[in-house]
Amino acid sequence: MRTTLISLLICSALAGLAACGDDSSEQLSAEELVSRADEICRGGIGRFDEIQPRPPSNAAEAEAQTAALLEVASDELNDLRELRPPDELREPYDAYLASRGRALDQLERGREAAANRDTDAYAAAQTRVTADQASRIKLARAVGLQDCSEAPDTPEAG
Repeated sequence: MRTTLISLLICSALAGLAACGDDSSEQLSAEELVSRADEICRGGIGRFDEIQPRPPSNAAEAEAQTAALLEVASDELNDLRELRPPDELREPYDAYLASRGRALDQLERGREAAANRDTDAYAAAQTRVTADQASRIKLARAVGLQDCSEAPDTPEAG
């Protein structure tokens, strides 16, 4: 009996804590989505600026810089994926996230190319990221995102 009572108290306490937590699966309004997504993007832009104050001067720097950018972009995309848009923005938001995922793939290709000292493949990956940037900006703006539609500076290998 005493064990059952203790178990009930523990379960009640845990349920109370869960109810008080941040429910990231909660569907957001359009305004909330834009606000939270743009906040995530502002953080990512700031981190990108810190990582790449100047273009890399050699392959080792390019690899290290691209790896750091990849980590930031991956974290940012994961944070954006946790947001649940309103039904009317689901399709354009998903398209925007898919576009960011493709850019992440290109960053990974660039990092691998830099690790292999393949300057042509590195430049090609950078070119593809840049070429698709206008599309990502358009997709972000279709959702109403402002900071997520800014074009970050991407230094090229020097």
